[in-house]
Amino acid sequence: MSDLTGAAADPKSRGVITGRRPLSLRIGFALFLLGLGCLIATVLPFFWGEGNRPLWLNLGCMLAPLGFVIAVTAVLRAGRADQRAALSRVQDRNKNRNPDRSRAAGGGSAG
Repeated sequence: MSDLTGAAADPKSRGVITGRRPLSLRIGFALFLLGLGCLIATVLPFFWGEGNRPLWLNLGCMLAPLGFVIAVTAVLRAGRADQRAALSRVQDRNKNRNPDRSRAAGGGSAG
C-alpha cells in the first residue's frame, strides 16, 4: 500500500505531462484560431447582405482544419510517448523487483 501512496504523490509516475506543450501543438492551436477568425470574418458579413469576400480570406478558412489536424496529431504523439515511457518504467520496476523470476521465466526447463 505504501508503494501506491508514493506513486500517487509523484506526478511523473502517474504519466502526467509536467513539461511544456509540444511546439506542434501550439502551432496547430494558433493555426486553428487563425482559421476560425477567417471563417467568422467570411461568414458573418453574409448575414448583413454583403457580397463575396476576398480570395485570401476564403483560403485563410482552410487554416482551421489544418490546425486541427496538426494539434490532434501532436496530442496523439505526446500520448503515445507518455504511454511508452510509462510502460518502460513499469518494465524496469518489475525487472528490479523480481530479478530471479525474470531469469526463471526466460530459461529452459531441465528434464
